[in-house]
Amino acid sequence: MLVLAAGFIIIDLIAAELPSIAKPGEVIFVEEGIRVHLGGHPANLSADLIKLGFPPREIAVIGAVGEDFFGDFAIATLSALGVRPLLIRIPSTRTGKNLILVVRNEDRRFHVDPGANDALTPSYLLSKVKEYEPKLFYMAAGLTGLVDKVLDKVLAEVKNYGSITFLDLIEPRGDIRDKLRESLRYVDIIHCNYLEAKALTGEEGIEAILQELTKLGVRMITITLGGKGAYLRLGNLTIYQPSFKVEVIDPTGAGDAFCAGLIKKLYELNRLTSLPPQDRGVLSDILLYAQAVGAVKCTGIGASTAISESSVRRLIKMQGDRLRELEKFI
Repeated sequence: MLVLAAGFIIIDLIAAELPSIAKPGEVIFVEEGIRVHLGGHPANLSADLIKLGFPPREIAVIGAVGEDFFGDFAIATLSALGVRPLLIRIPSTRTGKNLILVVRNEDRRFHVDPGANDALTPSYLLSKVKEYEPKLFYMAAGLTGLVDKVLDKVLAEVKNYGSITFLDLIEPRGDIRDKLRESLRYVDIIHCNYLEAKALTGEEGIEAILQELTKLGVRMITITLGGKGAYLRLGNLTIYQPSFKVEVIDPTGAGDAFCAGLIKKLYELNRLTSLPPQDRGVLSDILLYAQAVGAVKCTGIGASTAISESSVRRLIKMQGDRLRELEKFI
């Protein structure tokens, strides 16, 4: 197995292109419709990778869903994609959901019900790691209660199988910041946005955040800033690139798409079992491709709808030279 993606499974209920949020007692008609998509970082990542040409049968997804209609929907959707759905069914529990409201020209608003994600057990997760021994293990943390509490032990065990570990964060619930920090010494690659990185490190500026994550043991750091670009650090080399300019319809899942782009590029470079070299050209290409995938995703409603390899390549051809001219090495 090349990629084993674990973490929270969410059903996204999306109302996008809204003129505003309804006031109490007010009715607003959703002209674009209210859409239902399978979400959660591992599912989004898998769908994005497949749309970018990654072999489906080399991807498996670990998570927990309820014994309900939405649990059936999650398993059926992953199976239709061609990935291996290693989803445990939790009796008498609802599948996690996210009510997403997207007002035009505003960031999305999330309303999350964790549901069965809190019942994903470390023992189940590690049993699947042992069974498949992935080249790259991707973990979406912050919404899997039982796993988050012992994430350091989970990642330490994963490293015993020789896997590259990729940690993708959301701002965690409750007081588990210290536990997440302890796990970073077992993390090869991390992705988070600025707010998540700030909450994890307790630092304000990007340079201080990068230094703290490096000090805590992360080898390759990526921080996305939405429409303000992204940073990548490997060893003592840091690169900043501004963002692509696209018409943003729905930014839901842009971070997942960025991660999929990064993994796809590592796959192309034959680097799923080891990190890339500290080479400016290589790191620039990786960050440019990952950013392009994230940008293309924002042009459609849903976490993976707009993504295709041809769209990504077209965007890079149109705007890539501009980003390279403005990128900075630190």
